[in-house]
Amino acid sequence: GSKSRSRSRSRSRPNDLRILTPVLSWGSYLTAFMHTSGWTHYVGIDVMPSVCEKVKFLANYYHSLPQTEQNKKVELYCQPSEALAQDKNFLKKYEEYFDLVLICPPYYDMEIYHEGQQSIDTYPSYEEWLEKYWYQTCKLAFETLQSKGTYAVIMNDYFSLQGDHFPLTKDLTDQAIRAGFKLDRFYYLFNRTSPLRVNKKERTERLSIFIKP
Repeated sequence: GSKSRSRSRSRSRPNDLRILTPVLSWGSYLTAFMHTSGWTHYVGIDVMPSVCEKVKFLANYYHSLPQTEQNKKVELYCQPSEALAQDKNFLKKYEEYFDLVLICPPYYDMEIYHEGQQSIDTYPSYEEWLEKYWYQTCKLAFETLQSKGTYAVIMNDYFSLQGDHFPLTKDLTDQAIRAGFKLDRFYYLFNRTSPLRVNKKERTERLSIFIKP
């Protein structure tokens, strides 16, 4: 939108970069933020209170270290990302604000956690989950990213224990494009290479890079 162009910061200032993560990913994004120069504001979202508390503790620990850049600001929201997509105060505060939104979303029902307002509990069918959790989270990313900002999504297809196939790479991509993004490129990420886990299963995920026009 053009209504907040006056608030958008010039991208020629590389030492004032801002990142939003719609899940906290157990604190891994915060750790990377604290160890990377140039990034000054981290906003993280998660539904699990225990994870929010641990990430808050981690942020305070980093800020207590003399080697931590003192201009690094951290804000945490312990609530569903799709709810913030409807939160007028949040959207106004962060309208066209971030340079990067990074997320590895829950793979529908592959991992079940019994804490907080889990998307699989709120939206039990795959179609409803795509529409009301994932699409709304994409809208949140779109509204809060600056023009030419990056939406980075780690994704993979998977089969349930019952043998059901969930084509997440296609479906998540389709919803991101529907929200207004353009797919720019993607990378294959190789993981789980421990000899204790070696088998014939595919051990890659895809990092898709979307751009807000």
